[in-house]
Amino acid sequence: PKSIFADGGQVITVNGAGFQNTSYECELHGYRFPSLVLSHTALNCFTPPGWVGSAVDPSPLLIYEGNSSTVVDISSSNAFAISEVYSQIAPSNGSARGDEAVLVTGNGFRYNVSYSCKFGIKVTAARYINTTTLTCSTPPILVAAQVSFSIRDRSLASIPLRLGPNDFSSTDGLQFDYYPEWIDRSPAYVDRLGSLDVSPTTLRVATITIRGFGFCQQCRYKCQYSTGATSEIETVAAR
Repeated sequence: PKSIFADGGQVITVNGAGFQNTSYECELHGYRFPSLVLSHTALNCFTPPGWVGSAVDPSPLLIYEGNSSTVVDISSSNAFAISEVYSQIAPSNGSARGDEAVLVTGNGFRYNVSYSCKFGIKVTAARYINTTTLTCSTPPILVAAQVSFSIRDRSLASIPLRLGPNDFSSTDGLQFDYYPEWIDRSPAYVDRLGSLDVSPTTLRVATITIRGFGFCQQCRYKCQYSTGATSEIETVAAR
């Protein structure tokens, strides 16, 4: 690969000549890690997990025979930079009201980079905690739905998502689920017949208005009461 990620666990295949069945070590950005000889013309370098931070400037890959002199020096035109990577978010769902904290776990985050979280088409600023953690707040959404999630750097490029060993994606690979939330109801009380007292001689069936966030116009909701009874809800607006 041409990109090396701070989470480690990648394989770099080096093509050359004259490799022997001996011990070689690879070095990148000052870190040494093991290798495996495949043939006289190829060997694999295995990047270590948990690089300390990430290196922006590319660095050539060096191959050492044991602890001796360099046997391979890949030119700077084929150098590698170390990129941040993220692997999960928690929680992966929240209220359509928004303004809830989401913890982003990864590796290689830098304190001097302005990161952002993208929920669908909405972007919020991320706060740096340490090299493995960011936090961001969910933006509000009009109608509850599942949206794509990604992390962006200051150039608005997507930071790779680690899907598995040696498996990375730069696309919007995670999903965040918004759910509707109700906050109040009116009236709060009705009589046993489900009616409101309009006058001493007049009763009418009570209509309970529920207010909240993220209601879907086409969705079917029900009210459930302490008696176990239910009634249909007509959605008038998303909030």
